[in-house]
Amino acid sequence: MFKTFISYYILYKISKLQICTYIGNLIEENCSITLNKVKIKILEEKGMSLSVATIHRAIADFEYSFKRVVLISEACNKEINIERRFEYARDIMTKNIDDLIFVDEMGLNCSMRQRYGRSAVGTPPRKTITSMRSQNIFICAAIFRNGTLTFKVLKKAFNSDQFRIFVIDLLKKLRTLNASNKVIIADNASIHKK
Repeated sequence: MFKTFISYYILYKISKLQICTYIGNLIEENCSITLNKVKIKILEEKGMSLSVATIHRAIADFEYSFKRVVLISEACNKEINIERRFEYARDIMTKNIDDLIFVDEMGLNCSMRQRYGRSAVGTPPRKTITSMRSQNIFICAAIFRNGTLTFKVLKKAFNSDQFRIFVIDLLKKLRTLNASNKVIIADNASIHKK
């Protein structure tokens, strides 16, 4: 009888290790997977029914915690784009900082995305995402060393005409401030080229 107990105990330990490894792999693949989805995957793939509390304890045992997901854009982190940003930064360092005015527009995405996920303690959970259409708010602003010169908010994306009007308003403001010989810097968006 004691041998049977030892055999079941060893089988339990091996099974527990396999399930914990499987849970860890699921989280590595998708850091924002829910505990219920993990439960379903274990049932489908391993044929075992575990409670959400058991899965939560298993995750805590290998020191993963639940925190905000860092979203990583695929396009921004391509090697060529990283190198171009480095070259631009090196060139701009040669300019007088007081003469630089940065102009750009940005969109604030109002979508609902899962913002929390699990990862090892001390490391942020990371998840590569594709773009998704949703409601946006767009802001175009001109900033310099001491703060914001001007900005404009729209409920639709800036086009070349709206951007031109923004730049004309910026130039008028610079004239009223007697600010001459300033360098206006913008990215290479198509609306900036017309």
